[in-house]
Amino acid sequence: MSTSPAHYRKPATRCATVISPFLRHLNTGTLALFMFVALAFLSTTHGKDPETSESALPKATKTEVDPSPSLDPSPTVTSTPTPTNQEIYAITPDGTPLHWLVYTPTGSGPWPAALVIHVGGFRAGYPGSLEAAQDLAAAGYLALAIEYHLAPRAKPMPQQVTPGYYPLQTDDVRDAIMAARRDPRCNGKVVAVGGSAGASHAAYCAATGTLGLDRFDAAVCLSGAYDFGDAQSLGDALRRNFKTDVQNYVNTTDVTKLHAASPVTFVTDSISPLFLVATNNDPMPFEQLPDMVDALQSAGAADYQQLLITEPNGPDGLTRHAFEYWSDVKNHAIAFLNNRLATP
Repeated sequence: MSTSPAHYRKPATRCATVISPFLRHLNTGTLALFMFVALAFLSTTHGKDPETSESALPKATKTEVDPSPSLDPSPTVTSTPTPTNQEIYAITPDGTPLHWLVYTPTGSGPWPAALVIHVGGFRAGYPGSLEAAQDLAAAGYLALAIEYHLAPRAKPMPQQVTPGYYPLQTDDVRDAIMAARRDPRCNGKVVAVGGSAGASHAAYCAATGTLGLDRFDAAVCLSGAYDFGDAQSLGDALRRNFKTDVQNYVNTTDVTKLHAASPVTFVTDSISPLFLVATNNDPMPFEQLPDMVDALQSAGAADYQQLLITEPNGPDGLTRHAFEYWSDVKNHAIAFLNNRLATP
């Protein structure tokens, strides 16, 4: 069902993430995996997403509260450090091996799979957020934090053979969806939780492909980029990284081509259920969330939710972005996914 945006007011105190020393012993057999996980953790819990930076957004104009019972976040998800395996989920046509980090729920499967799709301006980032992956595993999902090709200046993907221009990154996500569906640990259902660039990919792959094959069954999108050709976003002098990053990703400055590569272009009334979240002064340009909602409404899409978090600016003059506010929305997000998977 479509709704007006739920409006969540965050207290003045902002959250900080603390890394606990949960590894006391490390041998050479686990060193490579530990470094992979540690870099992923650091990249998803510190600082703003490199695709966005800088100052204030206009206030949202819609502040209605959506009392939808499908977002009742009970019980609270509490994750604990989960044993992690690194696996190759695909080898792409150019010969690039792609990995995911696996967080397995307790008990016996199979389980629904949740792909966790990282931030990074389409050109950076490591698999994560690992906090989100752990929470999803604690909630009974086979959580798979994926990597994908990155656009030029892609330091975290030294093994990639081809630059990750559009549509190579979303092709990788589709490969991950199909790999997850085939995995014997999965019950055949695959959802997504993505942040920023990862939210863009989640929305894109909820709108494209074939349901039951390479399309998500539902997706949670945190601070996503949805319309790369939006004039106000491209002209936002306070968020110039948006323009730089989307043009770099699509490998063009042509606004028509930027729009053609955007998730909003592929929205139809059959798009999979979406839960869209942003903050009131998000580093992602303000227009991106209403652009996606407008596309959903114009297409007659019946099942989406939107949540706007209102909070004070932080020391950098911005509110939080993507997985930075995961701890505040995780129960709503997981309840949304549970509800949609339970619907025939």
